[in-house]
Order: sequence, then C-alpha cells, then structure tokens
Amino acid sequence: MIATLALAAPPALAAFPYTRPGGNPHDFADLYLNAGQTPSDLSGDGNEFKFAATPDPGNGPQINGNPVELNGVRGAHIDDASAGVQTGWMTTTGRPDVTIAVLDSGIKWNDANAMGDLRLKVRLNRGELPLPQHDLATAISDPDQNHCGQFQNAYDANRDGVVNIDDYACDSRVAAVLQSDDRRVGPSGVLTPQDLIIAFSDGTDGDGNGFVDDIAGWDFLDNDNDPFDDVQYGHGTGEASDSSSEADNGRQAGSCPNCMVLPLRVGESFVAGHSNSAGQRSCIGRVFFQRTERNRAEFFRRIDFKEMRAPINGVDGLPAVRFAGIPAHERLVRFAEIRDNVRRFVWIKT
Repeated sequence: MIATLALAAPPALAAFPYTRPGGNPHDFADLYLNAGQTPSDLSGDGNEFKFAATPDPGNGPQINGNPVELNGVRGAHIDDASAGVQTGWMTTTGRPDVTIAVLDSGIKWNDANAMGDLRLKVRLNRGELPLPQHDLATAISDPDQNHCGQFQNAYDANRDGVVNIDDYACDSRVAAVLQSDDRRVGPSGVLTPQDLIIAFSDGTDGDGNGFVDDIAGWDFLDNDNDPFDDVQYGHGTGEASDSSSEADNGRQAGSCPNCMVLPLRVGESFVAGHSNSAGQRSCIGRVFFQRTERNRAEFFRRIDFKEMRAPINGVDGLPAVRFAGIPAHERLVRFAEIRDNVRRFVWIKT
C-alpha cells in the first residue's frame, strides 16, 4: 500500500445521482422527485424563476390575473416548490447514461466553483482509460464516501453506479499528477478530469475512433484532447453548468442534474464563425469549415452515446453548423431557434 498523499480534497456536498428521499440512486428508473420537492440550490443562478411552473407571487394581480401575461406563469416547468403543479423532475432528473455534449468555448478546469458542480459530471471515455487502481490508503477525492479498501477492480471502482473521476480517487498514478504535475490548471488539491487526461494520455488511439486520447472531451480548435478554455471566455463552462450541474449542493442545479456532460471546444467564444472556429486559424474558407464540421459529426458518430444533444451558437447568416455531406442514415437531426439575434442549433443523435 502506497503512503497517503497529503492533499486537500473538497467535501462531497451534493447528491449524485439525485433523487427523492427514499429513492434508489443506483436505479436510473428511480431518479425523479415527488411533487413540491426542490433541491437546496434551486435558486442558484436565478434558476427558481427559470425552472418554475407557477406565477411569481410578487407580481401582483396586474400580471398574475392577466391572461395577456399568461396569468404570470414563468419558467420551464422543470421544478417547483408547489405540490399542485406538474414538473419535469417528477418524471426524471435525468440519468448518468445520457450525455449532453456542449460545443462551445471549452471548459474552465481552473474554475473552483464550476468544478464543484461539474468535475464528477464529465463523461469519461473508458476506451482510452485503464482500469482504476486502488493502491492508496486514503482517497484523494471525496474521502468521506470513497473508501479505498472497498474499491473493486472495475471502471465503477467505488460501486456508486457511475463511472467518473472519483473511481480514480485511490489511484497513485492520478495522485502523482494532482500532487506535482505543473501541466494541470485545476484548483490545488482538487481532482478534475484534466488530471486523468494528463495521467493517461499515451499518444495512442485506444478505442480506434480516430481521436487520440479523447479521455474527457476534445478540442476541435487546437485539435488536441484537452478542451480547456485557455482564453477563459467561460461561456462553455456556463452552458455545461446550466445543463448538467449537480443538484442539492448549495451552488446551482442544472436542468438535467443526473446527466453527464462532454465538453467540446469548437471556438474561443460561443460564436462559431469563420474567424474563430475550429480549424480557422490556419485556413479560412467555407469548404475547409464544412470539412471541420464533418469531423465533429464523425466524432459524434464514433463515440458510444446512448443519446447526444449538442448545442452550438452561430451568427445568423454564417455557415456555423452546416454539416455538409452527412448521410441521412446518420440520424443527425437539427432543431433551430432564433434568440437574441443568434441562431441556436441542437443536434440530437440516438
């Protein structure tokens, strides 16, 4: 047994997978809430208004009694403290075998607040990873719930029903990166998916999908396996937080708190135009741009998503998400909406 490394580990505050009291977090069909049940962080990032299914009582009768104002109804009917309304989380709070791919500015591994919500939620590609070792005495991540002596020889080493970075919390190879590798950008002593990227990138395409060492996302802008937002734009991190943050940890609940997230860096901002999108630094042109988009679609085709939802924004009028030449049998479907003069596309692959 290797001696325990003296590293600070953040406490485990959230419930992931998140379900109602008495629900079985290991049974994905049991991940839903009772009527009127809300997490402790429902109001984080203004989400109480966004998620609600009832009028704001502070509006007054001129709003809540006015049919022109839809009687004050607000939000997306995701979750509400009122037991008298139906909400999405009464059906499901999501499930860890569903992954939301965020095509945006990448992810800020160095953002401590964001990592508190997202570090356990990033989808790991087992095809590029070795089995976790459990050769430490004390876990380097969430030691209160990760007990190294109880880890098993499997990708779900800690037996919690989810494969994420905590399954490597007793692995000395990862601990060595966390302790002393100057390539990491994450908060001191806090295990992040980037630590696994550094520890296990070996220059080979372990799963044969054409993307070498795609352990925890991909950077299409710089064509490498670390989707770190090195310009610190932050939009991709915000989108990942909005969709996939853990619930009930006092920070912010994502709209799908039990879904995993896959960060894909496709630009230096949320606008994927000609000047700053993937591949455009070296060659600006529509044909090359469309080829880059085909590469992204090929990435989605080759990875084993049960379901993939990938949002990306583009300036209206630019071919920001023109997947030219993608055959119809790929079942890649586009939905589009206009919001704030920006066209928003969602691609769904099943």
